[in-house]
Amino acid sequence: MFFPPPNQTKHQQPSSPTPDGVFLTSASKDGQPMLRNGLTGDWIGTFVGHKGAVWGCSLDKEALRCATGSADFSARVFDAVSGDELVCLPHSHIVRTVAFGPDGTSLVTGGYEKLLRVYDLGALPASASSAAATARASALAEAPPPPAPLVAATAPDKVRRALFNAEGLLFTSYIDAPGLGVWDLRTGRCVRTLETGCVVSDFSFAEGGSGEASSSGGGTTLVVAGGKAASLYDASSLSLVKSFGFDFGINSAAFDPSRSRVVAGKRDLERERERF
Repeated sequence: MFFPPPNQTKHQQPSSPTPDGVFLTSASKDGQPMLRNGLTGDWIGTFVGHKGAVWGCSLDKEALRCATGSADFSARVFDAVSGDELVCLPHSHIVRTVAFGPDGTSLVTGGYEKLLRVYDLGALPASASSAAATARASALAEAPPPPAPLVAATAPDKVRRALFNAEGLLFTSYIDAPGLGVWDLRTGRCVRTLETGCVVSDFSFAEGGSGEASSSGGGTTLVVAGGKAASLYDASSLSLVKSFGFDFGINSAAFDPSRSRVVAGKRDLERERERF
């Protein structure tokens, strides 16, 4: 099994299960985001187009599109099947994070501009294969202008990561500010703030929780890594379920409800496990 070198990789995201399996996309400092088999780590392809380090990446729920955010002041959307670029979304500063909405047609971007932009990708082709073949037939064909953002909400700090929950609310973490913001992008407002007491280095949602971690009823747990702790929250009420303290700083954490385990990634590239 092979994965990108840890000193190059800035972010990895697995896809949801699809009829073709599970896929993994990775963002890296060399500006070459990749798509891999999520179970074996085998390389499938590289998305070409960025001119700087890629900080964020995201697959839609069907793993047909891959979005990337880069230090070249752009976010790009690729056809994950053919590798063709579907659209380039210019920004005025570094793009740290990209995330597809639950409907698969919306994309949010965030970064050093302290803005959350939401784009409607519904007009893009589901697959670039036929559209790209037509475009390549004419070398002088002009690319369509990128879509304008539907929403441009102002965040309190530079955005580190953005991630939608199943209800369509957007959770955000920040580069320097502690806590998580919860946004309703229909109004462009932050509706809740989860106070964590430290900068959040990473967070995710875990489905199918049991015992204490399924107190939300829907079995969804919010997993937060920050400082020297990995914490589990009820994803609906945002109440703390349990926190695991470590003697070292951590960059990431994951929760496996089926085995009641929390795995934390140390800043020295090692990992640590704790039973729930």
